[in-house]
Amino acid sequence: MKIKIYSLGVLLAVMPIVFILILSVGLRPSWIGSDTTVYMNFYRDLGLDKIDHFCLDYFFEAIARFFVMIDLPVWFFFSFICLLNFIIIGLLTNVINNYLHLKSNDYQLFILIFIYFLLSPFFYATQVNIIRDGTAILCMYLFFFLILCRANTASLAFVVMLILGFHNKSIIYLPLALLVPLSYSLVSTSVFILALIYITGVSQKILFFASAIIPEDLYQTIVNYGVYAEHTSGIRLDFAGFTIVAGLFFWLIGTYFLHEDKRTKFINLVKIYWILTIPFFCLGFAGFSDRYLYPAWLYLSILSAIFSNFYIPKSAFSTLTLYLVWLLSSLFFTCVVQGLFLMS
Repeated sequence: MKIKIYSLGVLLAVMPIVFILILSVGLRPSWIGSDTTVYMNFYRDLGLDKIDHFCLDYFFEAIARFFVMIDLPVWFFFSFICLLNFIIIGLLTNVINNYLHLKSNDYQLFILIFIYFLLSPFFYATQVNIIRDGTAILCMYLFFFLILCRANTASLAFVVMLILGFHNKSIIYLPLALLVPLSYSLVSTSVFILALIYITGVSQKILFFASAIIPEDLYQTIVNYGVYAEHTSGIRLDFAGFTIVAGLFFWLIGTYFLHEDKRTKFINLVKIYWILTIPFFCLGFAGFSDRYLYPAWLYLSILSAIFSNFYIPKSAFSTLTLYLVWLLSSLFFTCVVQGLFLMS
């Protein structure tokens, strides 16, 4: 009975804030996020029957068509996508709890993940700009963690359908799940080699010569992506440098600041970060190359939350403090989404 009362109390404290966050995303001004007007126009065209065929992102369009069919304004659609994202975060937290062998009613990790997400410019972008990618990325995290927990095939297949139903180009990340069972040293060494190949421009040359012997000019397709938006392509040393340094930082703190029982699991999670960087080091010379890195960069918030959860003691004081921090981070995110503050 105590657990049920505690769970109900946490739910009553959490849900109003979640509701406000969802509405703040749904009711954001049209100029927030460079793609908000694009999605507004997409929603309008569905209502005018200008789009009479399903795109490959079938779940995303099916949801939009449903809200158009019942004649609701676009902010209902935006709010529902945000609600769906928050539900996925809740499921993801539960899977992480199982992997770390935390108590199922331990809400500290849930609050920590939300705090780091709400303060992250990458989470902001996935909620108001690249919203199809955002849902697909969160589902991708769920997919990788379900593999770590050795979930059944049906669960994995359902999550894969969600990933592809929100952003079909995420398919390039799915085969990388085969690397999850491999050792950290093998994965990290392989990524460092790919990073070196990328930084020296060899990966770009490999794709160029490979495109000459396959039917489709894959090289030009990738390089010219983003040209319409005057987005330059080429080797991004700044992106590569930040990505490598961030991964090494979490490896260092996990190796030297965690006890052995927690260290092994945490380093295993850092391995997933390196896996998520692989598409960038293979294709990151294209325009909008940062989008290849959003799954890895946003994942840093999860690593931060898990590391913090290991160090913050479980007590009424720490829970209250975390809740107050979450309130402030929620207020900050709401102000940013409503255009009162700017987040790059």
